[in-house]
Amino acid sequence: MHPTTDHVLALLLAGNFLSGEELAHTHSISRAAIWKHIAELRSLGFTIEAITGKGYKLVDCPDTMHQALVHREYTPRRLGKSIDYLEECASTNAVLKQVAERSMGGCGGLVIVSDRQTAGRGRRGRTWSAASGEALLFSVLLYPPFPPSRLHGITLLAGVAVVEALASFGVEVSLKWPNDVYLDGRKLCGILAETSAELDHTNYVVLGIGLNVSGHPTALDQESTDLSRAGVRPKRAALLARILASLEDNYELYLDEQLEFIHSKWRRYSHTLGRRVTAYTLQGEYSGIARDISSEGALIITLDSGEEKIVTAGDVTVRQQEVR
Repeated sequence: MHPTTDHVLALLLAGNFLSGEELAHTHSISRAAIWKHIAELRSLGFTIEAITGKGYKLVDCPDTMHQALVHREYTPRRLGKSIDYLEECASTNAVLKQVAERSMGGCGGLVIVSDRQTAGRGRRGRTWSAASGEALLFSVLLYPPFPPSRLHGITLLAGVAVVEALASFGVEVSLKWPNDVYLDGRKLCGILAETSAELDHTNYVVLGIGLNVSGHPTALDQESTDLSRAGVRPKRAALLARILASLEDNYELYLDEQLEFIHSKWRRYSHTLGRRVTAYTLQGEYSGIARDISSEGALIITLDSGEEKIVTAGDVTVRQQEVR
């Protein structure tokens, strides 16, 4: 969407009639140019009424994530001041990584959101593809001022942010280590952080979140679910706004070095701790009771042998029954 079109949309979102003359004066362009922006909005699915002598009025909005629709729901402080909406891309993470490589640190907080992606990536090379309108798919560009050894908290805080945002819609979800959000024992949302870093310096982090709204991704090997199964179907712009606002709050805690507070919230929302798990790692397969997460975000498992195992990376399956 052209920036002027987005600004026209932002003005129309107030719900009042605005004359072509008013809009033209506000943007220092002709009324004919305003008509073209109105035509663009209509082509994107916005229903706009036009009455001679009164002007234009926005009647209805499509379920899209244009910047003006998201900003209607919240005012960003750090994340999401700029939101680029794409109708389709291979992967929002891949698009944003390209931006990060070109920007040299100048686009912190930029959000790329797509209506559809064809080659979204999950952990360990898995794909996360979603059809048009079925999911909320977005990535955020971060420049954390910490070395790579301190980046583990980003995926944990992102999970906490999703849980807290969904709670505002009345949806209770939980977190599966290391980076999945579960609803009624099935995967609802995946989180993937991709980092560019040197030995003691982080260049950037691209944080990607994919959340099923009304459909399931086509190539996941876990059982999945979506928000509609919980009887909830918010507009995706409102959903994105709530998640960004919560993500912003938790990211600021992280920047203030309050990681233990984030960990305490993660523990509270955990789907993993206190349950029997099997961890599949490059070093082998380990079964036991998930007891806690470490200060570095690793999963601490008491093995069947009684030995304590610290798992820093891997896939985990969780039994539903809690063990204490």
